Amino acid sequence: MATDVRYEPEGRELDLASLPPRDYQLITGLYGTIERGDRVLTCLVSGDDLEMYVKRSRNGNFFAAHFPGEGHGDHPIAPETVEHQRQKDYWVRAARTCGLDAVTEVPVPGGVLDVAITGGSVATDVEVQRVEVKPAVITRRTRTYHKAGFLPVWFNDCGPRPRWLSAVPALGCTRWSWDAAMPKARSIGATGLGALRVVRCEVGEFAGRCPKTHRAPCGRLHPRVDAGKGGLTVDDVAGMIPAGEIVPLRYWNGNVFLVASADFYRYQDMTGGLGAWVPITGLAPGRSSAPLGPEPCHNPTHNAPTPSAQPHPSADPTAPRQARSLADVPLQRKSAKSATPDTCPACGTARLVHGRTICQRCGLLAAMGYLRLPGPAAGGRS
Repeated sequence: MATDVRYEPEGRELDLASLPPRDYQLITGLYGTIERGDRVLTCLVSGDDLEMYVKRSRNGNFFAAHFPGEGHGDHPIAPETVEHQRQKDYWVRAARTCGLDAVTEVPVPGGVLDVAITGGSVATDVEVQRVEVKPAVITRRTRTYHKAGFLPVWFNDCGPRPRWLSAVPALGCTRWSWDAAMPKARSIGATGLGALRVVRCEVGEFAGRCPKTHRAPCGRLHPRVDAGKGGLTVDDVAGMIPAGEIVPLRYWNGNVFLVASADFYRYQDMTGGLGAWVPITGLAPGRSSAPLGPEPCHNPTHNAPTPSAQPHPSADPTAPRQARSLADVPLQRKSAKSATPDTCPACGTARLVHGRTICQRCGLLAAMGYLRLPGPAAGGRS
């Protein structure tokens, strides 16, 4: 039984079967206080917006129940498990080690973020989801968190790419008994990250149909994205996603992968600009809601390194800071007057070549909705 409800006084969606301590006290405290017509809790399972109240069994367990003549059964109310708490704490520790800010249980309009990571180029929300739920629930929550200004990333420990997380940015992890102990830093591997390779469109590839025409195989070369072999830890990913070094890519069949930014640029170059993932637009799979600006430079000497080649290092205050890639340049918007012909007007990066008017990273962040570009300077040179 799904357990999604909306707490109407605050307009927040809650999973009754995995409530953080504050929300568990809030919901169980409603026992004996809700009457029909109060509209305090409404069910999100059936889509009928039915009212609910809180009841308690003889053995002390709490349930959310529908009023007589409505609904489909009781919803169990339970605090989140120790495994859920430890996985959130692991992400917080990993992000802070990378020099980022990370906190748990951050309220946003319509919901609460499990782990909010800020301080990088992309504000990131990590949602720990340990049990299978309907894809529609995942989609609804993803849109809520994205509208709040975060990139939602779903994390699970039940496999690298479960089907119910295939349409949103997601990753898994290597096996660990989270109920037994908190794992040591950099001991949990990241699974399910996407990797791009170029293959010929023929029988046996792309599910037997051309990803461009959706008809019979055409015999040409196309980019293919699959779950890679790994090599990164969750600690690496906790620093690389907020830095813009790992980004979501919507594949031609609607699946979404977290890939290296270099793979994303290559996919767009080979597909004519497809691949951007923006959940709130309702676009067809693979279509971008905004252009990425000028075509990316094809000179291989200007390509950023891929995440698999350079894991994100732990922050060391005693070590000299060296920029490993474009994502290491602080994202500070410059005024139009401060932008010179060979610098990006959004971040001031001196990396524009071959007639570009904006750097790759800022173009990607703008297309994803995480950066509003300066008006006149972003469109061309003065």
